[in-house]
Amino acid sequence: MSTPSTLLKTYGLRVTKDRERILGLFLEDRCWSAGQLHMALNPLDLSTVYRNIQSLQENGLIEEMHAHQQEKFFELSHRARTHHDHNLCGNCQKMVCIPCPVTSLPEHHLEINVLCVECA
Repeated sequence: MSTPSTLLKTYGLRVTKDRERILGLFLEDRCWSAGQLHMALNPLDLSTVYRNIQSLQENGLIEEMHAHQQEKFFELSHRARTHHDHNLCGNCQKMVCIPCPVTSLPEHHLEINVLCVECA
């Protein structure tokens, strides 16, 4: 698995502590909203989170994903390009990537709403 600094260098981005911390969270097998990143990386300023999300997205490292939530969620681009679905915890709003349980429908976006391991 690549490290945050390796990925940033590969995509031609300057390596900063903030970007490494943000990208490190994306290396977990899950999706993040800006608000979740802000809470996880407290005391990182919310505007810094948004600037880094924009930079990572513009440079192809993360992509906005299809979600049935009002808040935007993002995931690593290479993960977004392989078909998988998501579980959104109804309690803590943690969204994790899961293998596709439906093989008969080639084009779909499935979002399961089951409590995550931490909340169950």
